[in-house]
Amino acid sequence: MRCLSVYNDRHLGDCLHSIHFLNHLTQYNNIVFELSCPTQYHNELELLINDNQKIKLFGLEKTADKSICIADICAKLEESIPRLYPYCCKNEDLLEDVLKHILVGSKLFSEENNLICHFENVQDVFYDFTNMNLLQITDTFDCIIINSQVLSGQVSFTIGEQTKIVESIIKILQEKNLSFITTQKIEEHPSTTDNQLKLLHIGKLAQHSKFIIGVPTSPFWICINKKSIENRVKFLNITQDCCTFDFEDTFSTLKGSTIDIINGIESKLEIFLN
Repeated sequence: MRCLSVYNDRHLGDCLHSIHFLNHLTQYNNIVFELSCPTQYHNELELLINDNQKIKLFGLEKTADKSICIADICAKLEESIPRLYPYCCKNEDLLEDVLKHILVGSKLFSEENNLICHFENVQDVFYDFTNMNLLQITDTFDCIIINSQVLSGQVSFTIGEQTKIVESIIKILQEKNLSFITTQKIEEHPSTTDNQLKLLHIGKLAQHSKFIIGVPTSPFWICINKKSIENRVKFLNITQDCCTFDFEDTFSTLKGSTIDIINGIESKLEIFLN
């Protein structure tokens, strides 16, 4: 059986896709992957790997000269397929569709490493972790507010500014009698941190929600799973970089300077929540 050493030295959201991608590659290839990534993420990632014996986790110190970087499978797109790069959203030609980039990047990685990749369309990028789908939950919420710290530069809010944005979101949800849970504790409102919920549980909660609102960090990504998409959950991505998500009418984007977002969040939500 072939063994391929890969590494992802980035944050948890990047590692999430690596696990999703490698899970699928092991289904169609006679291969074992040795994935080196930050050890602080191993507990979360092991839940997503489940019992897949073809993915082995190691710390970044295991990364060798021959290891292949899988941290950003889109990195080579600009140089490899310059005539098509970037892949912009259909209705937002100034914003790049990160889902399409991941789809094409996955195919390119597979081709370069002589692997069978069954990713054929954007839907294949949506997460389908077995353990997540089997979870049973008792509490459900109309909305999940993703207000965790962003580590990859998608926004430049201070903690105070992000709190101000979240407080505006909460105010409108309360006015509309919509229940919600946050991913970072705000006052006495329900939070996934109350019970130290793992990403797996947040993804399951998303499947039974109506709206996901917040910044594009790892809890936002885990909510973009096949069941939540099938259940017609709506997503509002609050960002300050050029990347967003584009799939049917599932995603909306609020992009701008910090002051623009603070001033524009209420009017955006009025449209988004209706």
